[in-house]
Amino acid sequence: MADKRPRSTQHAVTRTEDIGGTSRRSVLKTIGASAVGVTALLPWTAQATDTWQRESIRIDYDDYDEPADVYDISDVRSNQAPVFDADPTDADNRVLSTTFDGSQKTANIGYDFTDHMTTDEVYSRIMYHPNDVTIADSGTLRFYWAGVRSGSNNSGVNGAPTGNDGWTNALSIAHRGNHDHPDGYTLSLYTYHMDQPSTSGEVFRSDGVVAVDQWNEIECYQRLNSYQNGTANADGIFRLWLDGELVFEKDDFRWVSESGQEADYVGPVGYWYMSDQQGQTMYYDEHEIVLGGMPWVR
Repeated sequence: MADKRPRSTQHAVTRTEDIGGTSRRSVLKTIGASAVGVTALLPWTAQATDTWQRESIRIDYDDYDEPADVYDISDVRSNQAPVFDADPTDADNRVLSTTFDGSQKTANIGYDFTDHMTTDEVYSRIMYHPNDVTIADSGTLRFYWAGVRSGSNNSGVNGAPTGNDGWTNALSIAHRGNHDHPDGYTLSLYTYHMDQPSTSGEVFRSDGVVAVDQWNEIECYQRLNSYQNGTANADGIFRLWLDGELVFEKDDFRWVSESGQEADYVGPVGYWYMSDQQGQTMYYDEHEIVLGGMPWVR
């Protein structure tokens, strides 16, 4: 079980930084043990004179009356809209709550990047508590948008993305095959990318197991692939951590073939498939986002 960190007094956009005089790789080597595995994982090879910009965002639910004050709430299908509610493990703490009621989807709860910097690198962290959740055999429960670029081909309706018409990354928990961890479910990435083998997105299972009725720390990082003259290179990166441990990494994705295809938003969602989560609730807290790289300290 992940211990929840002390709540920050900061909210929304905390700061924008222009960082120069050394490479990103060199700077991150100075972070120390608190950033477990970061130095070895980051792909950057910037030169010593490089300067880049990074924007850090933290969302404190105590600063808002309702979720729509900070999130873009859309496609609400549940009879119960997302609300701020009491923490199931600490009644004095306020968290985001979303409940399945009358539909297989709750709602999209996205933090929109329209008013923020444009970047091909997005990191986000959120605490996730699936409350009394039971997933049927072969069932899947998607709970977090880890990056979405809206477009005609970001949902599988019109086939795989072609590089200029959207893409999607969704995190899910699933009950599959030899399910030998009854108190939790396998954490997976579901992504719409240019090389997916079918019309539907592709699933990549991680080595992590998300615990039910507990807080789980979820972190993810995406760097879009590079491209030249409309041709996408297979060097896009997605990494996923559970409770501070790297549980998934892939560095040859192709999502885009031109500029203007950066992420629109990240944020909670609820959607089940081949299961039935009616009446079940998911809680979220401590939502943090970094545009333009990784946080200084994880």
